Amino acid sequence: MSPRMLTTPEEAFAIAVELFPSRHAESIKRASVACGLTNIRIIGKVIKAANRILGDRALEDALLARVVPSIVLFAAIHYKGLEDGPDFQFALSIGSPSDWKDFVKDENKEPTEEEKHRAKWRLLMNELGIHGCDEFEALVVEFLESGLFDASRLAPIIDRYAAERQHVEAREKASQFLFKVFWDHRIGDAQLLEMASELPAIASFLDPYVCSELDRALADIPGGKSIGQEIVDGWIVSFKAQKHKHVNDENPFNRPLHEAITAEFAAVNAQAQGRTTVLDTCMYIIENNGWGTMHEVAMKGATSADFEFAIRNMEIEKLRRFLRRMIEMRLQRQTYDLHFGTATERFVDACRSIANDPASSRLAGLIKRLFAGTTLASELVLPQAQPPT
Repeated sequence: MSPRMLTTPEEAFAIAVELFPSRHAESIKRASVACGLTNIRIIGKVIKAANRILGDRALEDALLARVVPSIVLFAAIHYKGLEDGPDFQFALSIGSPSDWKDFVKDENKEPTEEEKHRAKWRLLMNELGIHGCDEFEALVVEFLESGLFDASRLAPIIDRYAAERQHVEAREKASQFLFKVFWDHRIGDAQLLEMASELPAIASFLDPYVCSELDRALADIPGGKSIGQEIVDGWIVSFKAQKHKHVNDENPFNRPLHEAITAEFAAVNAQAQGRTTVLDTCMYIIENNGWGTMHEVAMKGATSADFEFAIRNMEIEKLRRFLRRMIEMRLQRQTYDLHFGTATERFVDACRSIANDPASSRLAGLIKRLFAGTTLASELVLPQAQPPT
């Protein structure tokens, strides 16, 4: 009896792609071969899923490297094309604490069968270059499970990746570094540090979770800790420059985040809470014609940015009452400054900023009308720049 000839992943893909052509065939092939897919019918379904999601978009290599491996892996999981492969839950949690906990287990203890499986799956995802998942993978899974394709939800994510070319290329460079750290046993620490030296310059284009993962990886390389800190610091500087009003830090996949980034998120959201407190405090004073110690603390701590945010975002009815009462308090500042410190001055600073903002002409006009006829009108004028001496 002659030995049975087995179809290789390359051969199986070559047959499947003839049946189901794709403009992204090369990228799909690389991921399909890495997954070891040999069932032609399943490979065909994987190709069709990729075609459905990506459509006929002309995507650059960096973007293809970001999205295609995830599509192939999750489609292969869904269509049961992987021999002893992971499930959706494991794949979605890659890079999360539930994944990293395997690295701190007792090395003297024999790994369980489950741990062996997880190690094998992690190797596969590292080979594919998947180090973490976001809303793209979540929507791919939803599409595969429901069988319903909502282009209005998936397309914007793909389009955003395409528009953020620098971000995609930066993520690919970070992914290549992490791949080398994990897989390339021949590379020396000096070479890894040379690769890593380019990463701080692109930190602003990475997401905070990738920056955190790079920092963890570099901490284990002699001389790498300072580079990891540079990456985190660079990301925080860029984040601060964007002047976020609020941060959605729900982190649905529970991925590890550097403590400094966590602290920065907390500070932004605390400031957002502070803005809400200013509005609530002012409305309490208006509605109750009185205040307590905590209201005084909130008003004394209010900044012009807090007042400006409140003015720009509050409901019209509240705005009407708020502006009139704050103007009244400013006119009687000798009384209110004793309790609220510089709050009325910060309020005027906010009004001046809005009144001189060409992009807010209607709100600016409203504020100017309210200040007109009072002794405060001149306070809306921007101070003249001092001539050089």
